[in-house]
Amino acid sequence: VMKHLKPELHRDDWDLLVAHFLGVDHVGHRYGPSNPAMESKLLQMNTVLEDLVNEITSRDMTDTVLFVFGDHGMTDDGNHGGASEDEVGAALFVYSPNPILSNIESTPGTIKKKKAPGKSENEIHL
Repeated sequence: VMKHLKPELHRDDWDLLVAHFLGVDHVGHRYGPSNPAMESKLLQMNTVLEDLVNEITSRDMTDTVLFVFGDHGMTDDGNHGGASEDEVGAALFVYSPNPILSNIESTPGTIKKKKAPGKSENEIHL
């Protein structure tokens, strides 16, 4: 995936690009989330994400939105499939070189729509 991602970004024949990285899932199942191998894999993924964000920014891809998310979490021994918070919790990272939701304010755990004059405040608790 890493070998093909950057060249694909330079093409202009896509509207949606999906890159599925299996490494974090594989390391988690094999060694568990607290193993040094997971730290190494996450550092590698951080580098990939930094490079991707820099590429989007430097190429002025202003109509691009990057979504990075996990499909599940895992227990201390690397399993999932149950209903515990560790198994069903997953991360979400969204990046755009342009403001996506300019009328949104967020704090950890809460997203608030900015209050328009004379309107009530809408709030979503995460």
